[in-house]
Amino acid sequence: MTASASKPLNFRKSEGAYAEYHRSGSKKAYKIAKALAATGYGVITGGGGGIMEAANRGAFEARGDSIGINVILPNEQQLNSYCTKSQTLNSLSERKNALIKDSFAFIIFPGGFGTLDEAFEVITLAQARLRDHKVIFVQRDFWTPLFNFLDNLANLGLVNKNSYYAADNIDEIMDILLLRQRIRKMVLIVGTGILLDCFNEVIV
Repeated sequence: MTASASKPLNFRKSEGAYAEYHRSGSKKAYKIAKALAATGYGVITGGGGGIMEAANRGAFEARGDSIGINVILPNEQQLNSYCTKSQTLNSLSERKNALIKDSFAFIIFPGGFGTLDEAFEVITLAQARLRDHKVIFVQRDFWTPLFNFLDNLANLGLVNKNSYYAADNIDEIMDILLLRQRIRKMVLIVGTGILLDCFNEVIV
């Protein structure tokens, strides 16, 4: 594994209105992942470029676990060079399951259908109480239309607004995660402590 600490962040070329969300999201992902890794969390991403690479680089430079779960698709991403551990799977469903199974929190940055697919999967699992994890959307202004839609669903009694959070900086995220970590540690001590390492993973 080799990666240059002096290499500038490699932002994917994005056009139009999304470009600024992508640039600012990549910078935030780097800072958030670096801070999380410095406090002992592992960071898992889809292993690609852009925001995923920024997050892996942040964890890598903090000398933390920087995990990439890649997928084989036509004309799709290659694994970035900041993953200390990696796995390449054959389908999106396999990758999504791999991302979910060892993670106790999910940090959702601006994205398209793939991001929404993963976000709704983990929110559904949380609402159904099939998994006890945190789902945190970063960059509130990007997600405001989605939150408005979810508010309408909540008013109709169709969704639970307590299944997800919004945050814009590392302090807000750590406030959410540290509360869950204390609860998790207590449960693990009482129950299956063998799973302690698994619950120190955070998806970005």
